[in-house]
Amino acid sequence: MLKAVGVHKTYGVTKAVDDVEMHIKKDRCTALIGPNGAGKTTLLSIITGLLKPDKGEIILSGSQKDRREVLGYLPQFPQFYDWMTGREYVRYAGELFGLPRKEAETRTEELLAVTGLEESGSKRIAAYSGGMKQRLGIAQALVNRPELLILDNRSPLWIRSDEERLSSC
Repeated sequence: MLKAVGVHKTYGVTKAVDDVEMHIKKDRCTALIGPNGAGKTTLLSIITGLLKPDKGEIILSGSQKDRREVLGYLPQFPQFYDWMTGREYVRYAGELFGLPRKEAETRTEELLAVTGLEESGSKRIAAYSGGMKQRLGIAQALVNRPELLILDNRSPLWIRSDEERLSSC
């Protein structure tokens, strides 16, 4: 599914990621654990294609030309368009992934239901609580049915029942 081969990233003289080698197989749950400043977010940014490594490469299985075809990503500090409703935002994310409008609408309704946001989908995101925004971020990360879901700093709001509910997404 994912392979990192000799990945390096430096900022000036600081080595943020130093010769990372890893292999994650399909249908596995893997965590990057380390102290603040260890390079976890930098490595995830390289995996998602948001940053380029100084050396090394990230290999994703399959023949996709664009990582967005197989990745879902919830950043550490997600940003939202507060003037949009949750429903509009998830649909917009689906369309950015290339889903046809009707499919994006259907998928949005599925994900609002499974994340517990069905009742608040028509509210402006500006009115959402922190927990609701976290759930909205999860919905947008799942909208394209990714083969690989990347969550940077899993929320403490995430509970076992959420994992069971979202496992089919």
